[in-house]
Amino acid sequence: MAQEQTITMTTSKAVGEQVTLKVNHTFDGVTVDWGGGTTTTYNTGDEKLRTMTGTLQGQTIKLTGSKYITTLICSGQQITSLDVSNATYLQSIYAQNNELTAIDVKGLTKLKDLNVSGNKLSGRIDLRNTTVPALETLDISDNELTNIANSTVLNLTGSHANLQYLRAARNKFSRAYLNAFSKLDYADVSGIGLTNVSVKTSSYAADALTVLNAADNNLTTVDVSNCTLMSDLFLNNNSINELDVTALTKLKNVSVAGNEMTSMLQNSTNLMFYDISGNRLYFRALPKTTARPKYMVVGPQLPFIIVDENGNRITNVQVCPNYDERSNTDYIMNLANYRYDGNGRAQSTLTILDISENEEGAPLVAYNTSTGEGDYVLTTGKYVFFTNHERCILRLTHSLGYFADYNFVSAPFAIGSELTGISQATADVEKSERILVEPSAGSVVITSLTGTQPVNIFDAGGRKVWGGTVEKSITVKLPNGIYVVNGKKVLL
Repeated sequence: MAQEQTITMTTSKAVGEQVTLKVNHTFDGVTVDWGGGTTTTYNTGDEKLRTMTGTLQGQTIKLTGSKYITTLICSGQQITSLDVSNATYLQSIYAQNNELTAIDVKGLTKLKDLNVSGNKLSGRIDLRNTTVPALETLDISDNELTNIANSTVLNLTGSHANLQYLRAARNKFSRAYLNAFSKLDYADVSGIGLTNVSVKTSSYAADALTVLNAADNNLTTVDVSNCTLMSDLFLNNNSINELDVTALTKLKNVSVAGNEMTSMLQNSTNLMFYDISGNRLYFRALPKTTARPKYMVVGPQLPFIIVDENGNRITNVQVCPNYDERSNTDYIMNLANYRYDGNGRAQSTLTILDISENEEGAPLVAYNTSTGEGDYVLTTGKYVFFTNHERCILRLTHSLGYFADYNFVSAPFAIGSELTGISQATADVEKSERILVEPSAGSVVITSLTGTQPVNIFDAGGRKVWGGTVEKSITVKLPNGIYVVNGKKVLL
């Protein structure tokens, strides 16, 4: 047989069990040794794929055919090793859902399709462009990989000008450099612990990317502004604070749920699915009235964070001593930006509620110049307050279009006094000095300064909401509010 090729594999199936393999149709057929030293020739039928089912006589299977064998399918056969070093004409290998711990494709310069998903691969796979220059589709998802060409980085090394489809989900990479793949159309790098994903450098850019799934990672920033052809973007369940995809006007499906984002800017008029739930967003993040998608998930939203013009969080506002001082900038709380909706119009309604007594809150009263009484004056989104309030929130509502279906509330802030919400709290000084307490939006990080420390957390009503011990450092997720941690008052 001219230009003979040989493929050898082992399986964990027991002798007597059946194994099914498939190759592309060839006129000269293929022979298989099912582990007993004798061969069976398969050369009947004219289907595009030739199916070969045999009964195992040993755990090592040997397949022999001509150079015209270009496709191998051995998926779901409990394959534990696969040697294709003598099958250099192979263009497609489908070996998913097996028990492979390694695979070597060096020398397969014609290989276009490789699917080894759902195996037990770990360590290093050599997929350099000099090794597999023709590679177009690659699926290595659902393995235990930490290395491809270099440590903890999904970087196939080299330009890989032909790679169009990549699935690497649910592995153990920390970074993904996709910028060198100029023809890459689809990339799924979800659930692999990424802290960085790059689609552009000064030398390369993945401008052809239309689908990116980087959900369920540890990303804090993502820049896909160069991917102007992108239609599908999935970044849910990361730690992204702000996202600007206004350059991606072809977006159809977007999910950024569960990031606690404070800003989301997009400009697509083609949206079909849009999920921004589990963030700290408000009307500005919603699509234009004329671009409302058929499927949209907005809530629940976490309380949004009020920030000043410099991006600093506002937790306390000074009280203006009298009406005549209302123009003094020291007393102005500028909330004008919170009036804007997805249409770019300042049409949201702002309401300040005092929630010191109960969570439903009571609206503050506008200042009456005739009586000289009232809590505030409001001019185009700028507030000046005349009365003290221990705990307030900003509520945003809307009366126009589909925006009227939603309302949003802010995290608490104080007017004229420190935000505490707890009238009395007795601190255990000795215990509180043994831990470091670092509050943030929606969680508190507690670090033991010496040994193992007992920690108790109480809410503003005196109810114990968490208790335990801390040896090093832990993060406790809590709703925004006021808490006492070993006697220390903290604001989330």
